[in-house]
Amino acid sequence: MIRRPGRQHAACALAILIVGIPIERAGAQANEPPAIRHDPLPCGGAAQRVRVCAYVVDDSGVAQVRLSFRARGARVYHWTPMGFDGALYCAWLPAPLAETRAVEYYVEAIDDTFEPSRSADHWFAVRGDCPATPEPPPEAPAVVGTTVPDQPLSPPGFDPATYKTR
Repeated sequence: MIRRPGRQHAACALAILIVGIPIERAGAQANEPPAIRHDPLPCGGAAQRVRVCAYVVDDSGVAQVRLSFRARGARVYHWTPMGFDGALYCAWLPAPLAETRAVEYYVEAIDDTFEPSRSADHWFAVRGDCPATPEPPPEAPAVVGTTVPDQPLSPPGFDPATYKTR
């Protein structure tokens, strides 16, 4: 019997695959989740839409970025997609109602290999003296979605004229 050096290594690799021991590729690196950087908002105006932006970067590419939000005291979050404007991912929140005192929110991102990432929880006070954003909000209402099954489609604490549900 003639022994060939390559066959022994191939048999060993096959045995490792059959037993379920992972084989690491030489030089392979684990995919990192997206990095999110956001400067929290100091406040938002009552009955005014607020623009929230974040820097989101990833080594494999960013697939989706969402802004999850709720009026303080609400049971569950709703979300709206964040669009890329050339430097940042941004979204316009629906306008809080006059009785809404604060808005809680966080940014979620998923990369092209389905690695998720989430920012810290943030909140801003809803005040009448908060300066309006320099950029006017879009004419189109914010599109909002639900985060858990069987939750109300409309986010409590926000003006229905400033959003539409998915």
